[in-house]
This record gives sequence, C-alpha cells and structure tokens, in this order.
Amino acid sequence: MSPLYDGSNGDGWFSVFVIVPVIGLVIWGLNTFWLHRLKKGDMDYSPEGFRKRARIFAIILAAVLLGVPLLAALLLWNRH
Repeated sequence: MSPLYDGSNGDGWFSVFVIVPVIGLVIWGLNTFWLHRLKKGDMDYSPEGFRKRARIFAIILAAVLLGVPLLAALLLWNRH
C-alpha cells in the first residue's frame, strides 16, 4: 500500500497536512518570483509580454491539469 494513500476510512488528514501546505508554498513562491521581477523592472507590460505570460501560464496550467490526474491514477494503480 502506498504511504500516500489515506485509506477508505481516512478522514482527510493527508490533504490537510500535505496537499494544502504544498499548494500554499507554490502560490507563495510564484508571488515572490513575480514581485521580485516587478521590483527589478523586468516585467513587460506590452501586449506581447502579456501574451507571452499567458502562453506560459496556459502551458503550466495544462501540465498541472494533466499531471495531477495521471499521478492520482498512478498512485491508485500502484495500490493493487
């Protein structure tokens, strides 16, 4: 059995103590990164800059939306 599996009678403490803090750290890290770039003057406010950031964001979002279900499926498959 996977150590990440909370069990059928689990009460969700894995989510509380692992998943929520990880999401918080990711948001904090991205915020720090963008604020650092803003203070350095590296932010591009032109329409091309917004499009470039939107493409990067879309790629990251697609990777997360595809990666999380695949990871969950892998963990569930690994249980058997």
